[in-house]
Amino acid sequence: MHQTLITSSSSRLGLGSWIVTSHAHMKKCNRCLTEKEDSCFPKDKERLYSLCKDCKNAAKREWYSNGGNKWESSYKKYVKDFKTEKYLLKKAQVRAKNKNIPIDITVDDIIIPECCPILGIKLFSGINIACDNSPTIDRIKPELGYVKGNIQVLSYRANMLKSNATIEELEKVLEHLKKIV
Repeated sequence: MHQTLITSSSSRLGLGSWIVTSHAHMKKCNRCLTEKEDSCFPKDKERLYSLCKDCKNAAKREWYSNGGNKWESSYKKYVKDFKTEKYLLKKAQVRAKNKNIPIDITVDDIIIPECCPILGIKLFSGINIACDNSPTIDRIKPELGYVKGNIQVLSYRANMLKSNATIEELEKVLEHLKKIV
């Protein structure tokens, strides 16, 4: 608990001083496991990050010192412990419920390859946000939902390119790009 002494700016009004107490909210950093005040954590809109400012900056420095495209930092352990397959399943369950589509897959059905099968880029998770290389679950035939045999794991970039375009639309885009390049 913090106490702040506030005094009157005008002593001739006869106003004294008083003590205002405020409770500091504490949060535990997921990297250094130290309990710190909320002000030590970066904010994203209304939510606090799970890493304190010091750990987040250290993770960024490590990531950029490794070329910015390799995931060879101590932060990798945190991401690995996060269980990407479990996270992808949870997100798929939420989307299936919101879109009212069937889902019967389990964590065992989600197999994350080393590289994206479409673009050939290495798959890895970003820090607190999806990046082009993040693994995502793709429904091969969207109308069937998240059912066994109808899912594949692609990079976020490939899934966004594919999103809701038809084969004909993609062929037209390819044809156009061949003309102008």
